Amino acid sequence: MTRPPRDHTVLIVEDDPVVRKFLHLAVDQTPQLQVTASVAGCAEAMDALRRRPAEVLLVDLSLPDGDGIDLIRAARALDPPAECMVVTMHADHHHLVRAIRAGATGYLLKDALPDNIGLSIIELLAGGSPISPSIARRLLEELQQEQQEAGGGDEDTVELSPRELEVLQLMAEGHLRKQIAERLGVSPHTINSHIRRIYRKLEVRNNAAAVGKARRLELIPD
Repeated sequence: MTRPPRDHTVLIVEDDPVVRKFLHLAVDQTPQLQVTASVAGCAEAMDALRRRPAEVLLVDLSLPDGDGIDLIRAARALDPPAECMVVTMHADHHHLVRAIRAGATGYLLKDALPDNIGLSIIELLAGGSPISPSIARRLLEELQQEQQEAGGGDEDTVELSPRELEVLQLMAEGHLRKQIAERLGVSPHTINSHIRRIYRKLEVRNNAAAVGKARRLELIPD
């Protein structure tokens, strides 16, 4: 029986043969998708892209003969550009940001793949950005932390951590950084880090300004 034509093409790039076979079968079971090639490395993938550009690149980042980031850039340079979904073990911020900057619009972890990865690819083609929940949570937490450290620009919303308030109170009492470190049982480097964050949140540049603003905001007593 002849299989009806499929709507969208997918190139799979994965060096682990077990994972590669799993991805191939998962994509092949999705009626709208067709695997154009399933390869193990960068060189094969670049050759496959030249011979038959795919609409979706399903790619690992760590490959035996190169970097998956280069493949993402190549796929995005096609006319029209391919959608790129990373499937990787790398759950850290560094790899995520590099992939997004290169043009990836989906990021899935191998140890937390969805039950139907084909549907994730369909979501990607429809304009979505499938991303593993743990990665999404970590990204949100990091963005929230950056916002807190930036101080938000609104005096009424300045929030200091309990340790930062403790350091600030000791600064207000006239203690030097070395004395604060000894009193809190931490290194001077740690105290310097706390003070830099305090400066950023309060949008000031020195101890006197930090203490003065903190008192105006009633973060520490007069």
